[in-house]
Amino acid sequence: IIGYILPAFQASVTEPMFHDVLLYVSNVTPPLSNHDLCRLCVMLPLLSTSISSCGRCDHLCGMLIDLLVPLANFAFSGNNKRAQEDAAECLFCIIGKHQAQDADQCASIKVLSESILPELKQSMDRLEQGPSNAAVSSVKNTLKLASVLGSAAAVRGNSSTKVANDIAKFLMELAIKGQSQLPYVKESAQIQFGYEYGPKLCLSAATAFGALLSVESKNPLWVQRLTYIASKALAVEELRQSRTNFVGQVSVASYVIVHGTLTGIPKTLLSDVVGVAVAGLKALSDPDHPADVGTEAEVWLAGIVILMMQQQHEIVKHIGKIVPSLLRLLCGAHAIGSKTIALQILCLMLVVVDESSVLLVSRPAIESVLAMLIDHPSIEFRELVIATRNQWLTYG
Repeated sequence: IIGYILPAFQASVTEPMFHDVLLYVSNVTPPLSNHDLCRLCVMLPLLSTSISSCGRCDHLCGMLIDLLVPLANFAFSGNNKRAQEDAAECLFCIIGKHQAQDADQCASIKVLSESILPELKQSMDRLEQGPSNAAVSSVKNTLKLASVLGSAAAVRGNSSTKVANDIAKFLMELAIKGQSQLPYVKESAQIQFGYEYGPKLCLSAATAFGALLSVESKNPLWVQRLTYIASKALAVEELRQSRTNFVGQVSVASYVIVHGTLTGIPKTLLSDVVGVAVAGLKALSDPDHPADVGTEAEVWLAGIVILMMQQQHEIVKHIGKIVPSLLRLLCGAHAIGSKTIALQILCLMLVVVDESSVLLVSRPAIESVLAMLIDHPSIEFRELVIATRNQWLTYG
């Protein structure tokens, strides 16, 4: 029901209503009973809508800032996913839009140091004691919340830009190396993913980094700086020889390609980023041990699409690896979304590759695989296969 109420509430919300909702939520304090949880499930969407709809209210900034840590604690400890998402949305709006403009320190530092990062450290300590799905879930939630705070800090800019940089670097190092120093905590502490859960957690850290990099209203110079830092990290020779954190490395490279700015980085670094993305495609299509990355596979493939469109001179060097990988992916038991993007890449090749001889060598194998896919049960996919096959049949 609340979903139907929100549009009407958003159209009519006023500053006094905003104050009343904020006061109501502030008075619901831990420990939460089932009744308190029900109240928050109703009121948090209203608070989120109020915060995003109303302009910055200076006389309410103090109350909003005081609510940050309780909201963060609820966001990773509650058992209602929708209410947790609303709490995270409140965090984003408060930090991004409702801090005093002359504040010397970003309010997200307090949330990180008192709530999110200590919870992350405790969850990692529990994992070191033995396998725990609850601890893994907690790590993923705290990484996601750290990304929300970093995104909000990036939107606000000013004194919050350094916080956005620190969170982005922290998430990036966790994804690429599997370890990083915790920022903004009183005692020096390092997070290191173990072997058993390493790939899953590296992937979660990369996803959180990608969410931060894709935030709207971001500073282009900030994005370019992050792109350079991530590209430089991916170019480390010792790192590229390690396969422990491979899925995190490919995901970071893919998010940098999709949401970053590749035009400003040196050619050597660009070559390394492209190489990681192509290696990811090869691993994804491995018939014996395919990379198990779920929906992240579409991000990996989207990275190849962007490279085809924007960095033709670099991607054509890897056509000999890309074509067999795409054909294995199309023949394998992959999601139809991934296969659809693979067909798009095959079509793009005909446009961006100047040397026809390179493509003509691959045409028989491509036509053979596409002919087998014509009997696919999905009508829409069959139509895409036929269109792609016709383009290849008429090429050259």
